[in-house]
Order: sequence, then structure tokens, then C-alpha cells
Amino acid sequence: MTSRRRSLDPLSFLALPGGVYLGLAFAVPLALLLLRSIQGADGLTLASYGRFLSDPYNLAVIGNTLKLALLTTAICLLVGYPAAFALAWSGGALQTFLLAALFLPLSVSVIVKAFGWTILLRSNGIVNQLLMAAHLTGEPVRLIFTQLGLLIGITNIFLPFMILPLFSVVKLIDAYPDNAQKNSWAPEDGPKPGQYAQSLNGYELPIAMEVRRGRYLQSFETPHALAPNQPIEWNVPLRDHDHVFLKGHRIMVQIQSTWFPLIDRNPQKFVPSIYKAVASDFMPATQRIYCSPAMPSHVVLPVMQ
Repeated sequence: MTSRRRSLDPLSFLALPGGVYLGLAFAVPLALLLLRSIQGADGLTLASYGRFLSDPYNLAVIGNTLKLALLTTAICLLVGYPAAFALAWSGGALQTFLLAALFLPLSVSVIVKAFGWTILLRSNGIVNQLLMAAHLTGEPVRLIFTQLGLLIGITNIFLPFMILPLFSVVKLIDAYPDNAQKNSWAPEDGPKPGQYAQSLNGYELPIAMEVRRGRYLQSFETPHALAPNQPIEWNVPLRDHDHVFLKGHRIMVQIQSTWFPLIDRNPQKFVPSIYKAVASDFMPATQRIYCSPAMPSHVVLPVMQ
């Protein structure tokens, strides 16, 4: 068995201010509240929890809350899973439209959404009008101040938070037909430097992804432009670990200069700020990987036996 000592990444200290704020604003008050809840006249006690859980009304509230949470999660998963695939498989203007339809509701306050659903679900609202127009009911159905109305509103709020994580994963899965063209190199030998597989069969799944911006390769404080047509050492830490590769699996390393829409667009031209880049700043670029003895590009994988 071999072991490798991991060093602390200095970038992790960037999360320190946010962690301190969350600790003081949320963790500390919750800890004080929890401590207060188990304090009694004679010291620490769980009597308050016993009184709370012995009340049938409180148990009914807890049961209804858990039931509503499970139903909301199930509905969001059933609707969000195919929606994430449809969003990933669409392209161009359609994908932009779908993303806009997904993000725009997130900019609306929950209070505004509640008032909106109140208008839609009331007795003379559009939902009841559609139900009666379709002859599904002969009279308005009560939907406001009911569990069904609450379930509709909660699902509307949390559905985008189900679709977006699924979309970010589905978007990275590239499926290929099983009858793809055979590679020109033997599987046991692998491709030679500069020779690529003409096609892939089965599917590929990304297990380690990392972004290393070239403008900050020398310094995180002062961005620098890369010198064109000059090899440069580019260390990219892969933070994923503990993956098991079965017999027949192959490892592919994919290097690209942009990762839109997961990461902001790269104009591929050095500009003071990529967020202020204009159309003329965007240009094609060629990425070269060197495999000579003097410049041996390689992947370091700690192996556990």
C-alpha cells in the first residue's frame, strides 16, 4: 500500500471569511438555541422535548411537514429529471430560452410568488376556469389554504433547484453509439503522442474536472498574458479521488480553452476583464500538448493497492 501526504491548498483560505460569517450568523445562534432548549431549573434536561413530542397536535404538524417535504421532493425529481435531459439535449436559441425560463422565476420574491398563486388558484382564477372549461369539475374547487395549493406553490419554488444540479451533471455526459468506428490503435498499446481516437463507443463520464485560468498562472493578484507559441508548464490539481477503474475502462484526458456555459466564456485573447470583452476580442485558438522527453506531459495518479 502506498500513501501520499496531502498538503492544504492555499485557495481554501478564500472560504474563511464566508465560513466565519456563516458561523457567527447561523451556527452560533443555533447552538445557543439548542443549549437553551436542554436547560432546566435543575440543570440539563430533555423535559421540554418530551412535552413537545407528547402533544398530538405537534406530532400531527411534524407528520404533515415530513409528508409535504417528501411529496415535494418526489414531484420535483419526477419533473426535473426529464426536464434536465431536455435542457441538456437542446441547443442554440431553444436552450437559451429554456434557461431564461428557468432562471427568471428565481429573481422573483417568494412573497410575490405567493400572491401570484393566490390569484391563479382562487375560485374565479385561471386554474378553476380551465378545469371547468375542460368539464373536469362542475364548480370551482377550493385550492387556496389547502395542502394541495401549498404543494403546488412549494413545488414551483423548489423545482429550479432540482433541475439545475441535474442539468450540470447531465450536460457533461457525452453518449456515443455502441457501433462506433473502431480505433486505429490497439487497446493495450494506446494512441501514440499526437494520435487521437477517431471515435468512442459506449459512454464517457467525467470524474475529475478543474479550471486553471492562464491569466493567473503566474500570480493571482496580477493577471499576465500568455506568450503565444511558447510551451509553458501548466499544473492542474485534480481534487477528485478514490475512483475504481474496472478492467476494460480507459482514461481520457480532455483539455480545452473554454467551458461555456458551465464557466464564463473565454475570449481567447488577453483582455483586462473578460466580463467587458467585446465581439472583436473573441477568436479561435489552438491548444498544443507536448509529449517529448524534454517536456513530458503526464498525469499523476496516486494508486492504492
